[in-house]
Amino acid sequence: NRWFDVNAIPTPDGGVATFFRDTTGRRAAEKAALLAQQAAEAALARHEQVLDSMGEGYVLLDKDLRFLALNRYALAHYGRPLEALQGKTYEEALGMPTSHPVLAGFRAVQATGQPFQLEFESSLAPERCYEVSVTRTPEGGVAAFFRDVTERRQAANALRLEKQRVEDIIESMADGFIALAPDWAVTQINAMGEAIGRLPRAEVLGRSHWDLWPDGKTYQNKFWVEYHRVMETRQPVRFEEYYPSNDYWIEISCFPLSDGGIGVMYRDISERKRSERDLAQARQRLQRVLDNLSDAFV
Repeated sequence: NRWFDVNAIPTPDGGVATFFRDTTGRRAAEKAALLAQQAAEAALARHEQVLDSMGEGYVLLDKDLRFLALNRYALAHYGRPLEALQGKTYEEALGMPTSHPVLAGFRAVQATGQPFQLEFESSLAPERCYEVSVTRTPEGGVAAFFRDVTERRQAANALRLEKQRVEDIIESMADGFIALAPDWAVTQINAMGEAIGRLPRAEVLGRSHWDLWPDGKTYQNKFWVEYHRVMETRQPVRFEEYYPSNDYWIEISCFPLSDGGIGVMYRDISERKRSERDLAQARQRLQRVLDNLSDAFV
């Protein structure tokens, strides 16, 4: 199991002189180097296969920001073959100005070593939005991954618009509205809520409901009982109650919110209560008159 390197040369007397040396170690080293190279090539092939199968672009740039490698997604996005990009900068290959935010981000990553992330609209794909994530390589270049996030941005914009629409509706309601977190902090209040509660929004948000309106802060008070009931059971309730400190009657609809808190819609029904009281008093007076007339005819 040994390898030898043999050299044989003829001698003047017609014989042969043989020189040999043990090359087993060298052969083992060469074999190990070959196996290592093959393993590295296989790993590189697997790496390239993984990159090509990704649903996002991959770009590797050297310290001068020249293209070294791109995956299939990136080549398709740029619409160029690898040979047309390798060794060139973005400016040379794609006409991208050096002031472009993405290139500015590349240079910042090179200078600071800090990762960089940015959403941008690509001139190569109008009306599409991309997100790029960049890191510095050990050689001083950059590696960048980018993906199409148009649908995500559209969904986020749609959600923002829907949230704004709901907030506009709540703000314009004729009823007061207040949202309470699980710890009873006020997280939202509309204009009518400010008017009925007689406190400006700036003094309400973030503070405890029970500190703002202490009349309800007793275990026997209906506000305390019903609000806690909804917070604990997650079942809506509806009730009417008198608020002594503000001298008004309010009608309450209290319901659970998805964030674990509760929402409260309320309206001032003091005028209705006064009308009901006046009507009841008028009926009592009328009944007394009728009773007196009945006694007079007996």
